[in-house]
Amino acid sequence: MTYSRTQTGHLLLCIGFLLPSLIVETTGETVQNVESKLLLVMFDGFRHDYLDKTDTPNFDRLLAAGAKAAGVIPAFTTKTFPGHHTVATGLYQESHGIMGNNMYDPEFDATFNQGTAEPRWWNYGGEPVWVTNQKAGGRSVSVFYPGARVNISGQTATYYQPQYDESMPFEERIDLVVGLMASDQANLGLLYFHEPDSTGHLQGPDSDSIVEAISMCDTTLGYLLVSLTEAELIDDVNIIVTSDHGMANVAAEQTVFLDEYVESGLYFYTNNDPVFGLWPYNETDGSLTTIYEALKDAHPQMNVYWKEAIPEGFRYRDNRRVSPILIVMDEGWHVWTNRSVEGNWMTYRGNHGFLNTLSSMQTIFIASGPAFKSNFALTDSFDAVDIYNLMCHVLDIDPAPNNGTFSNVAPLLSDAVTIALPSFAALFLSLVSCKILLD
Repeated sequence: MTYSRTQTGHLLLCIGFLLPSLIVETTGETVQNVESKLLLVMFDGFRHDYLDKTDTPNFDRLLAAGAKAAGVIPAFTTKTFPGHHTVATGLYQESHGIMGNNMYDPEFDATFNQGTAEPRWWNYGGEPVWVTNQKAGGRSVSVFYPGARVNISGQTATYYQPQYDESMPFEERIDLVVGLMASDQANLGLLYFHEPDSTGHLQGPDSDSIVEAISMCDTTLGYLLVSLTEAELIDDVNIIVTSDHGMANVAAEQTVFLDEYVESGLYFYTNNDPVFGLWPYNETDGSLTTIYEALKDAHPQMNVYWKEAIPEGFRYRDNRRVSPILIVMDEGWHVWTNRSVEGNWMTYRGNHGFLNTLSSMQTIFIASGPAFKSNFALTDSFDAVDIYNLMCHVLDIDPAPNNGTFSNVAPLLSDAVTIALPSFAALFLSLVSCKILLD
């Protein structure tokens, strides 16, 4: 027996209920009293200008039907887990607490990596959009969105993968999400794809391989649009396509090795190359000052900060997980411990983590659906923290406290969508209207 694409999606949905290794869910209930549907699509490492590198007919189709921005300015540091959690919560990293793909917490005396799903790390601050959606009566499905499988504020996403599996085909990821949304078992979908980030790291953002990866992402988007069409969702679902960070060229010969300047036995570190956090083994013997003095002027492409002197504009200072000394490399440069330790500096031709104000770190943003304008281009970039408020507005739910500014993204919305006024303003306008009618 053969199946159409839509039937295949429903078949995979059924398999998902039977095999927890594919997807986890506790009940078979449908969404109650929720009309708005939103699909957030994250292409990891999709730089704002990648669409200029090759033909992308499916992205072009989405652009013609929707609205785009010149780019999105991610939060610093421009790494995967922090970037995703900023989009999800509307908070800067110093507020939501996911400070890097790797972290150290002095209160826990423990380290965090991308496989860490302990709730204590993720419940530092903020509320991700799937939790906000579910508190309002919605249901959410995530395929590999960072943090969605973690109990945050008492909830995981309604549906989620228990473990990250990079080998899971992109089409299968789409089938699961579209199937759940088509059967009204979820009104919010979150899709994660690890390209073009993986190719950008290994081959660089200006390589022929990145062009192939962009084309593959376009094909993936095309499959999604066809799937939504066949599921009769294309006119009802709002789609946001964006990313967590961009990508810059790097080279092995542009690496600073810390052991050439300071004794390695004085410190331990959190590695988010090109950002390193340095922590002293002994906080009372003056070694922290020794480390700083040895490194502060060691290399012209290496910026070394005392924690309290980290620029306020980084929004990366006021958190206990920020190290006493922070190293931030200039664009295109690695930082590593020593030449004998294998790592990214040897293999990467592209990297991210650099200052978020760099053009190379900005990401793509396209939004399409009934909530958004058609064939509209916003000439400015906005901050990643603004996306959470936009998603809540589209879902017609009240946002949790956040660092975003709704007015930055409001121009993307269709003329049919009005901005909710505070109750006192609505009352004032009603009184004015009544007076006009009486007059």
